[in-house]
Amino acid sequence: MPIVPPSIDSFFRFEPANDEAANDLGLGSLVPIAPAQAAAETQPLHQLVYVSSSRANWSETELDRLLTRARIHNGARGITGMLLYVGGNFIQALEGPEAMIASLMDRLRADKRHWHVQRIVDRRVGARDFADWSMGFRRCRPADLVAAGAVDVVRDDAIAKALVGRDGLAVGLLRRFCAQSR
Repeated sequence: MPIVPPSIDSFFRFEPANDEAANDLGLGSLVPIAPAQAAAETQPLHQLVYVSSSRANWSETELDRLLTRARIHNGARGITGMLLYVGGNFIQALEGPEAMIASLMDRLRADKRHWHVQRIVDRRVGARDFADWSMGFRRCRPADLVAAGAVDVVRDDAIAKALVGRDGLAVGLLRRFCAQSR
C-alpha cells in the first residue's frame, strides 16, 4: 500500500486506511474501492475531466458532506479519480464504466452549486490513471496553511511529486491546473 507523502496528507483528507498502523500515524491512504472497481473492470473504461466554478463559497461542513456522498456514490459504481478545488474552481478527473461516468456527469451538470461545467477530456482508456486515489481535499485559507506548516498544493510541488511516474492526459491537465493557479 502506498504511503501518502506528508505534504499531500497535510492538505488533502483521504479515506481512512484499513491499516491500523497507518491510522495511528495520522496517514490516510489512497486506496482503490476494490469490489466495485473489480466488477467495473469488465466494462469499457472511460475517463472524463471537467472544470467548473462554484456559485458560492463552501463551508467546511458542506465540503465534508460533498466528499462523503461522492466517495460512497462513486465507490459503489467503480469510479475513481481526483478532485481539486482552488479559488472557487473545481477540476475533477473521473474514471470508470462509461455508463456510470455519463450518469455522474448528468448529475454534476444539474447541480446548481456550480456552473460553467466544461468537459476537457471525454474518452475511452485502457487503464486508470488514478486507480489508487480516492477523492478529497481540504479548503484552507493561506494563513491556516502557514500556521499549520501545511503545503498548498497549488503553490508547491506536492501534487507534482505525488503524480511522479504517472502519465496520461488527465494527469497532465491536473498538473497544468495547479501550475496556472499559482
